[in-house]
Order: sequence, then C-alpha cells, then structure tokens
Amino acid sequence: MTTPSADISRPSYPLPGSEPDGLASGLRRIGDALRRRWRMLLAIVCLVVASSIVAIMLITPQYEATARLRIEPSQNALIGQPTTGSSLPDQSIVETEASVMRSHDLAIQVVRKLNLAEDREFTKTLDPLSANASAGAKKQYLDDVADIVASRVSAQREKATYVVDLSFQSPDAAKAAKLANAFAEIYIESSVSRRTGTAARQAAMLEKRLAQLGQSAQSAEARLGQYRAATGIVGEGSVSVTDQQISPLASQVATAESEAAAARSKLAAARSQIGSGGITAVSAVLGSTVISNLRAQRAALVTQSSEIVTRYGPRHPESIRIKEQLQAIDQQIQEEANRVIGSLQSEAGAATARAASLRSDLNQLKGAQAAETQYSATADTYKRAAESSRTAYNQASELVQKTNQIAASPMAQAQIIESASIPAEPSAPNKKMLLAASFAFALLLGTGTVAIQELLSAGLRTRKDLESIGLPLIASIPLASKAVATRRSPADALVDAPFTAYAEAFRSIRSTLTISSEKPLKVIALVSSMPGEGKTTTSLSLARMMAMSGERTVVVDLDTRRAGLSAVVNMGGSSGLVEVLRDGIPFTSAIQPDVVEKLDILPVSAPSFVPDDLFTSDPMRDLLTALRSSYDCIIFDTPPLLGVADARAVAAIADAVIVAVRWDKTPKSAVVAVRDILEQDHAKTVGAIYTMVDPNAEVNGALYYSNRYSAYYQKD
Repeated sequence: MTTPSADISRPSYPLPGSEPDGLASGLRRIGDALRRRWRMLLAIVCLVVASSIVAIMLITPQYEATARLRIEPSQNALIGQPTTGSSLPDQSIVETEASVMRSHDLAIQVVRKLNLAEDREFTKTLDPLSANASAGAKKQYLDDVADIVASRVSAQREKATYVVDLSFQSPDAAKAAKLANAFAEIYIESSVSRRTGTAARQAAMLEKRLAQLGQSAQSAEARLGQYRAATGIVGEGSVSVTDQQISPLASQVATAESEAAAARSKLAAARSQIGSGGITAVSAVLGSTVISNLRAQRAALVTQSSEIVTRYGPRHPESIRIKEQLQAIDQQIQEEANRVIGSLQSEAGAATARAASLRSDLNQLKGAQAAETQYSATADTYKRAAESSRTAYNQASELVQKTNQIAASPMAQAQIIESASIPAEPSAPNKKMLLAASFAFALLLGTGTVAIQELLSAGLRTRKDLESIGLPLIASIPLASKAVATRRSPADALVDAPFTAYAEAFRSIRSTLTISSEKPLKVIALVSSMPGEGKTTTSLSLARMMAMSGERTVVVDLDTRRAGLSAVVNMGGSSGLVEVLRDGIPFTSAIQPDVVEKLDILPVSAPSFVPDDLFTSDPMRDLLTALRSSYDCIIFDTPPLLGVADARAVAAIADAVIVAVRWDKTPKSAVVAVRDILEQDHAKTVGAIYTMVDPNAEVNGALYYSNRYSAYYQKD
C-alpha cells in the first residue's frame, strides 16, 4: 500500500519476483521449489537409495534352472482323439499341460521321490513333524511341503510353439537344476500313466457303447425292412409298386384319350357331312371300296338304262329290269354307308370307353399313391435312422480301435528337448532393476515431500503474493552465503563484499527511495509483523549501504526490550536511546560510530522495559528534529508491529515505512494485519521487502539475481 503523501511510485524497470502467467509460471514455480529444497530432495534420494542398496545386498540370491519340453498335441491322452489330415491340433492343449506341470499332485510326486519333506529349504517355515504324528498330520505336512515346492515352479509356453519352459527356483543353483529335471521326468512318467490309464478306461466305456450302437443299428435296419415289406415300398429310393405302375398307365391314358379324341373327331365330321350333303357325301363312305364298286356298277347300269330307255322305252321289260337293278344297287350303297357310319360310332364309343377305363385305373392308383406317400416318408425316416446308427457304430468302432492302440502304446505325450543345467548367475534379485526402481521411488518420494512442504507453507514467496494484499515489492534480500559460511552477520559481509547479490539488493532499496520520490525521504522506518524476520540486520545493512553511498546516516534502535542492534554490532556503553529520551542527556553522548565511515548508531544500551510512552513524547520530537539537522538519512529499527505498540508511533512520524517480510515464513494474515494498522495510522508505507530469501528462489531470478549473474556478483 502506498499513501499519497509518500509520493513513491513503482519503478519502471522489472523488479525481483516478476513471473509470467500460465504453464510457464507453473513450471517456473516447480523449478523454484526444487532449487530451493534440493538439499532435502538429495537427502531423501540418498537415504532411500542407500537403504535400498543395503536391502538388496541382504536379499538371498535365487537361481532359476529351466528344462525345455516339447508337447505332442496330436496325441491327446485326455480325449483319445488324435487329429488327422490337415486339421490343426488344439492350441489349448499346450497351456493345459503347462498347468499340469505346476500342479500340486506332480509336486507331491517330486517331494516323495527326492524326499524333500526333510529338506530344510522347504520345511523351515513349517512346524516340525513329531515322530508319533497321525497319518492325517503326515499327509497335511506333505501337502504343505508340496505347496512350497509348487510355488517355486513355473511353466511357460514359448510364444505360439509347442515348447514349454519348465523352471525351478532355489538359492542352490545345483538344486534348482536337479528339481527342474525331476519335475520334467516325473511329468513325462505321469503323462504316460495318465495317458494309458485314461485310454484304457475310455476303451472299456467305448466298447460298451459300441455294443449298444450295434444293437441300435440292427434294430433300425430291421425296422426299415419290415416297414418296406408291409407297405410295398421297394428299392433304395423307397419307391412303391404303385409308383412303378402309375408311370406306364399315365402314358396309356394319354394315348387312349388321344385316340378317342380322334375317333370322336371323325364321327363329328361325318355327321356334319351328312347334314350338308347326305350320307353319300361322308368322306369315310366315299373312301369305302365296296361303295366305290357299287357306284361303278350303278354307273354302268345308268348308262345301259339310258340306251335301253331310248331304244325300247321306259316300259320295256329290259328298262324295268335295269331300273330294279339300280334300285337294288342304291339299296346296297345306302346299307354300306349306314354300316360305315355305324363303324365310326362304334370306334368312337370304344375309344372313349377305353380312355375312361384307363383314366379310372389311373385315378385309383393316384389315390393309392397319396396314401403311400406317407409310407415313403416314414420309410425315409427309418432309413436315415438306420444310416445314422450305422455311422455312429462305425465311428465308435474306429475310436475303440485307436483308443486301444493308445492304451497299449508306451509313447509319452511330451519329450525333453533340453535338460536343465546348473545356472551360473542368479536370476533374482535383478539388482539393476531394483536400483532403478528405488531411485525412481526416491525421486518420487523426495518430490512429493517437497510438494507437500510447498503446499503446507503459509508464507509469502512471490511478487504477486505481496501485490495481492496491496504492498508493492521493493526488493528481495537473499541470504548472504558468505556470512552463513563464516557465521558472521550479513551486515558485516556487506562491508567486506560490497558486490554480492545481498549488497545489490540494498542498492535497489536505496535507489527506490531516492529516485522514485519527488522529495527526499530522510526518516525511514523498517517494521515487521513479528520477531525473527531479519529486520534489525536489514536496518543496519541499509544504513551501511546509505553511508557507503556518501550519505551521513544514523540508525536508531527503537526496540528497547531486546536491544537487538547492540547485539549485532557488539557495542558497549552506559547510555543509549532510553537515556536520551528519559534522562535528557545529549544524543551526541549516546551516538557510537560504526565501522563504516559516515554511519553512526544510536543503540539501546541494555534491554529494559520502559513503562513511559517515549516515542510520542516531546523529547522524541526534539530528538528527531536534531537528527534531521545532523544527518542525511535516519533509519529506525522498530520492534515487531503486532507485538509492541511503540512501532506504531514511530511509523506514523517516518517519511517512509518499509515492511520487512521474511520470505516463505511470515504468514499472509500477519502481513495483512500490519498493512491495516499502518493504513489506520496514516503511515507512509512505500512497500515491502522480502528478507532471508533463498538464493535459488525464483523471486531472485527475474532480473538480476538469476544464476547467469551470480558469477558477476560474487567476483570478489
């Protein structure tokens, strides 16, 4: 907060603590935290890594020996069905056999064969078995040992092959190889036993099944034969006698109906000709040989009758005789024509009757065929059942034969393609991996610890933190590394090394106070919210910088309860500020020169509690007037503002008030309270300074405290 009367404007150049927004700001803050707390991070990493190294060295090395087995999936003892032709074996068989290799039953066989129940490597975690233990207790003990042994076994398939890596892990390299080979051998032995035993049991069951299928096939075939005989269905195609008769009869019906249609057509044509021209016009009559002869005779008689009638007349006996002959021939022609017509009628009737008879027979056969269709369907069902039974019988017969072959074959389903050898190097622990993991964990733990400390920190650290409460940042005063190393006061180090980052911070404060104000600021009060914020050292350092710059300066210790300035400069004397204000002695008698030319110190001779209100009295005003006339700059080192009321009175009479905030320590609430008090007292607050800032903090990296300038500042 800057009051109008102070007439202090913020510098136009960047100040420490400037930082960009967004992702860059976040990354900068993370880097800032790691730079400041790198010692803690390094300590955590070193501690965790060292502990991990010790723990890794204490881990008992484990050796892993591996035997390689090839599985024959084409001879599956569990189902007894070898694959044939181009069909691929079941890929899951290899995984199944790998599980068998890790099984508890196989581990028990290995334990019994190698007498591992007495091996301390596998029994040291178990309660000892007493000599008079029951059979159940012995079995349970054996099962426990087998579980421990099985936990050391691994069986993994090599990618998509039929090869399985059977491994055993042990602290003893030779024992690891021995047990890996024992598991492989016992697995093969048990595989043969399981395979043949299972095949024998399957063969017995299949033979029973085969007998049942044989009886079922015979019954089905007998039922089919009986049904065919009963229904008249013959042939492999289930064709009945009726089916065989219908086809030729249908052909005959078609022929007969065609002939009947032709006969009826002739008869219809003859009747039509009769209606139009008489019976003699019928084509069938005209085509008759008898009628043709009779017509020829009649024609001859007609010719003869014409001659006789012409010669003798119609009444001549000869004419009458010929006429009678003509009548007889006409009678014969009529009778022959009638006979031809009758023949056509007979043929048409006979053909129609024959076609009707054949059609009737065909209809009867079709009626019988409809009934026999159901018989054929049933026969087909019986036939399929018989064929199915026969197929099942044949398959079962073949399976029985193959199962008997498997049961009689001593061939194993797996073979050892590479025995386990004694490993030269331990497989566990993987020291490099564990060290890498411990290092990564240490970094994570250290970073997390730093992050938690950052989150739990209630102190102010950046320019924005101060600006958020209305106090502009004037400067950030880093820890004086040389002073810390030599256990000296930073104010003394400033004199010996005036070109360090610490000294440069006070030059920045002096510049802000001198060039940013329209009138000289002679009385400067440094205040803080609580003790331990470096205010006394800061006051002395600022006073020395003012004096080193050629200004006659005096620093006045106003903290009567602690007399902190006297302790810093190690001054003695019987009189001080309290004696000047209370006893009225001249201030020149209490002034003591500093090691820096043009700097005087008005100390508190000894810590004391003064009940009088010294700093609002007339002697205090007189002292301030005298000091103004004698010095170019007066610096007040005040007591903590929140704890002692004296600081408020001094701050109210100063030309400029600077709030000292210990970086990353002073709570924001305390600084806000100081701001409110100064505002209430109308003090001329020009801004705040960070004290005891970590040199690696980002607040020192914005302008001139970055690492790139460190060599420049430390050239001395």
